[in-house]
Amino acid sequence: MNVAFYSAAAGMLACQEKLDVTANNMANVNTTGYKNMEVSFQDLMYTDMNTKAEGEHKTGHGSHVAGVDSVFLQGVLEKTDRPLDFAVAGKAYFAIDDGSGTTSYTRDGSFRIGMSQGAPYLMNAVGGFVLDGNGNKIQVPVLKGTTTPDVNALKGQIGLYTFENPSGLTMMGNNLCRVSENSGTAVSVKSSEGHWLVSGALEASMADTATEMIHVIESQRALQMNARIVTSADEVEEMINNLR
Repeated sequence: MNVAFYSAAAGMLACQEKLDVTANNMANVNTTGYKNMEVSFQDLMYTDMNTKAEGEHKTGHGSHVAGVDSVFLQGVLEKTDRPLDFAVAGKAYFAIDDGSGTTSYTRDGSFRIGMSQGAPYLMNAVGGFVLDGNGNKIQVPVLKGTTTPDVNALKGQIGLYTFENPSGLTMMGNNLCRVSENSGTAVSVKSSEGHWLVSGALEASMADTATEMIHVIESQRALQMNARIVTSADEVEEMINNLR
């Protein structure tokens, strides 16, 4: 019964983490450029049963969460007609200097103009500087004789970066991610190299409420089943301990 108890307890922990990831996906249904997170499971170790029968007889010990990864899929581009909104068609990312000393990356192209040392710079929604293909901050060009941003010139300055494995990027919050060992290093690419920059549009979130609700129901049922096994195993152990 100890095997049943601990196997089910491990299953409950795995289901709880799955629910946490699903809740995070649902919270980002309206987050621009959001990529779904998915949980992968793995069996825990198997041990030999105490039996004299021929052949291998293994006892499993449940499962655990092997990893949580983002699933990179192209989202739908939604027209906004806002000049400083940009979307990427392809697998490239925008680079952001968020002031931490480490470059972050995002698919969220809802930019704005912010002032720094008396000059206008292109920034993201939380005040980070958008970088060009050389890793430099972008000073916003304006049309001659006006204060209107020159969107066409600005579009040519925005840097795009790709990764060998974008699903391996580490999520940092505020719709930003960073390079990890699994993602590979960032490589600057041009807009014409299979990655197109679209102005006046934003990439929609890949999270779908209906799909995530199905995941919630599946995880809840698995959690309830494991909880019943834990209760049953505990009751059997109590009966054994009370035998005289």
